[in-house]
Amino acid sequence: MCHEARKRGRTLLTFDTMSGSPAERLYLSCGCVKVGEIPQYALWPDGSGPDATSIFYKRL
Repeated sequence: MCHEARKRGRTLLTFDTMSGSPAERLYLSCGCVKVGEIPQYALWPDGSGPDATSIFYKRL
């Protein structure tokens, strides 16, 4: 992910994912910075929700 972004001249990546999901833990483990949550913003893949989404960024 970061390699391709750098190759394209990007310097900042932004992400969002369901709060409490495995993806949230993955982003944190990759050095992304969590900047906040938006409550009741998104649905889970099974259609349940709405639930919070977490917003992240990573400088390259």
